[in-house]
Amino acid sequence: MNHKEVVLDIFESAWHNQEYDKLHNQISLSMKLHSRGTTHLIHPEKLTLIIDNWKEIFPDLQYKIIHLIEENEIVAINTVLEGTPVREWRSFKPNGKSMAVPHAFFFKFEGGKITDVWEINDFTVLGQQLG
Repeated sequence: MNHKEVVLDIFESAWHNQEYDKLHNQISLSMKLHSRGTTHLIHPEKLTLIIDNWKEIFPDLQYKIIHLIEENEIVAINTVLEGTPVREWRSFKPNGKSMAVPHAFFFKFEGGKITDVWEINDFTVLGQQLG
């Protein structure tokens, strides 16, 4: 798989279908997630827990892929995170309303595995969409 295919497979297999058998081959054991001014170490098992938690709250969660670009060891992807909560999330109670949150991710590859992910999102739209 090339880098683009790995990124697409993570969204399709892991995020959309909760199939995690390939994650150990796709992300490093010390992958760094850079998001909202913080950096977290995310290993495959932790990513599995994160996805499972999101899918419990948003069972229909999907990332709609808008753009996907690869240059050297970086893959950039523009997405929209879509889903409808069935449980309370943050201060939002389920009310049948859905969210569509713009996201951008940048994935850095080293040695064939993802070592860093930068996430940019617009969660300010959530209050308008879910409130």
